[in-house]
Amino acid sequence: MAATAPQSGTQSRRNQSATRRSQAANTRSRELQERRRRACALLEREVRYIDSPDFRKRSFQRAHAQPLGIDLELRDNVPAGLSGYMADLYRTRLLTSEEEVFLFQRMNYLLYQAEKQRRRIDLRNPDRATLKDFEILLAGSRRVRNLIIRANLRLVVSIVKKFVASSNPAETYDELISDGHEALLQAVERFDYSRGYRLSTYASHAIYRNVSRALQSRSRRRKRETTSLDDEGGNLFASLEDDRDAHRAADGDRSRAVQRLDSLIGQLPPREQTIIRARFGLEADPRQPLTLQAIANEQGVCKERVRQLVNRALNQLRAFAATAGFQEPEFLRFAAETSDETASSPRPR
Repeated sequence: MAATAPQSGTQSRRNQSATRRSQAANTRSRELQERRRRACALLEREVRYIDSPDFRKRSFQRAHAQPLGIDLELRDNVPAGLSGYMADLYRTRLLTSEEEVFLFQRMNYLLYQAEKQRRRIDLRNPDRATLKDFEILLAGSRRVRNLIIRANLRLVVSIVKKFVASSNPAETYDELISDGHEALLQAVERFDYSRGYRLSTYASHAIYRNVSRALQSRSRRRKRETTSLDDEGGNLFASLEDDRDAHRAADGDRSRAVQRLDSLIGQLPPREQTIIRARFGLEADPRQPLTLQAIANEQGVCKERVRQLVNRALNQLRAFAATAGFQEPEFLRFAAETSDETASSPRPR
């Protein structure tokens, strides 16, 4: 019995040591899986930038290792009664041409550095420091981008006011501002500062074109809504309304149209079903159609990814309808026009 106790104690220590090793191995495995998941998400992000030979120069690198030192805040008092958006415009100054070039250099240099880090990511064993550096560089480029956008928001407002004041009083100001913001964002991301002209010259055309296109699309949509209410496969939004005054035959046609569309949507993958129903207000508990950005926030992805999923789902629905021998629902033609809009309008009553 005397020799048993030491042996028992030794075995206990061995068991505890084995348990600790197993727990440590499990922890390392979980951490590795989390880094791989994080790395996959980062590698899916496309890093686009305007390259420059200056990025490889030591003097340039030293200059852009310093804080920005650009303050857009005006110290004047903001007049009372302005909305938060207009008040922010009032207190934001414009950039000088030198400041604009410097900010575009900084934004693109950070993206250039981010892409270098991105190429170093090894999916088999992603390095924490590399992932962190990549995220920090992307976040820094977004801060600079947002500074440029904020300094140019007056341009959006000035262009949108021309549309609202001229021939489109029915269009809401906020919808057109949103269209203009989308165009400005794309212009900032594509602008080549090295060509020697200002962003406002490049962005004005993009904003005008995007707002004009949005107005034309909404105009076509309203015409379709007006003319297609009584079609058999007609306007889905109208067919979902509880039209108690309609004749029984019309109700039956609408019901069949809804059932057909539901059967088509039911063939989509679960995520695409959710996105299509949210985008066009087709839930069982109907609500206003959601914007691409609102759906992106719900899904935890970027707006561009939602746009891609919507377009892919619409193509699949069109193929499903052809296979089933259904006439292409008016909804699909209508949806194809609205799927690229920044915001969707409420369903007609």
